[in-house]
Amino acid sequence: MYLSDSNDEVLQVAKENYERNSVQADTVYSDLYGSFASEEFDLIAVHPPAVPYPVGKDWGMSKGMRFATHGGADGSTLVTRSISESSRCLKPEGKFLLLLPHWSNIKKAWEELRKWYAEVKEITKTKVDFFPVNEGRPNKELIQHVKELSEQGIIEMDFQRESVTSFVSVIEGTKK
Repeated sequence: MYLSDSNDEVLQVAKENYERNSVQADTVYSDLYGSFASEEFDLIAVHPPAVPYPVGKDWGMSKGMRFATHGGADGSTLVTRSISESSRCLKPEGKFLLLLPHWSNIKKAWEELRKWYAEVKEITKTKVDFFPVNEGRPNKELIQHVKELSEQGIIEMDFQRESVTSFVSVIEGTKK
């Protein structure tokens, strides 16, 4: 088992956690699958950054959280890359598991999944708080940005309650 990330601090914490829990794994510094050019896996599980960040704007979270969450203007930049680049690293009939936050462009994600995988299904879907509102310091412009994306049907958000909510799904794709 490999645990990969493009942040050395995250890799160190992961290593400490799996050693503390007696899990056999290797940590690998990688921009998505770049360090696995010749590897083929039975399973890849990924949770890419997926928070919408308008150009030049910031949710007011720490530098580390900004790095871990920044998904581009509609939240899909690394979600779609993680889908399209994963197929080359999977064995035939290999499985791809994606944690898909619905505050990213879910239409783009589903299009990419169907393009690269023979069978795609949603395993679970859970309602969650949109954490950047609670953990960051969003201004009205940021809230308006996600409201507009939601009204356009690009992302799935609920602004009707005290807290802003959305969904997170686990999606399974089987390699073509």
